[in-house]
Amino acid sequence: MVRKNTAEIKAYDYIRDKIISGEWPPMKKIVEQEISDTLKISRSPIRSAIHQLVDEKYLKNVPYKGALVAQRKLTKKEYVDRLQVVELLIGNYIFQVESKYYVLPYDYLYDIVAQLEQEWQTTRNNDMLVRLEKLFAKYFFKSNPNHYYYTLALQLVSEVLEIEFRDKFGEIFFHKILISSLRSVLTFCKKQEYAEARKEVRIMMNNIMLEIVEY
Repeated sequence: MVRKNTAEIKAYDYIRDKIISGEWPPMKKIVEQEISDTLKISRSPIRSAIHQLVDEKYLKNVPYKGALVAQRKLTKKEYVDRLQVVELLIGNYIFQVESKYYVLPYDYLYDIVAQLEQEWQTTRNNDMLVRLEKLFAKYFFKSNPNHYYYTLALQLVSEVLEIEFRDKFGEIFFHKILISSLRSVLTFCKKQEYAEARKEVRIMMNNIMLEIVEY
């Protein structure tokens, strides 16, 4: 379907940008009236834009619920791109810690790593591991007063963690890399060996790209 008018283009770009930025997460319901009120346009072009985004797999129609944000699987390139940005964000954050601008809450972070290790040694439940890894990211970046930086970091980390694997082996190995590296990064930072911490982050990301991205 070809977008024919300015209002439809405006609605299409608005919805798509919200999805790509992560501001609208998977399964969020698209409410036409809210978009109409925000953009000051009628609902007809919004409806056309929604149809276009459904065709492009950004949205999906669910019976009795309407249009929802789809769980969009990343391509290999998109996934690698996100890994590289996450590495840059973590590396920059460690530099800020080194420069005394931010302080890491070591007690909280070590406690989360201990919970991750316990979960790894027992049930290895993927949902629980991902939940704890997201919690680690939340506390790791917590000192940053820049809301956009904080939100972007958490969104990208979330996308990296929610990778779908072909088999259980890939899923298990992914978490093994993360858990081992997170403890090492924390230990280096606490010992003020920040260059080693950044090196560990780089090794972690390289291992993920080399061993896991073939999903």
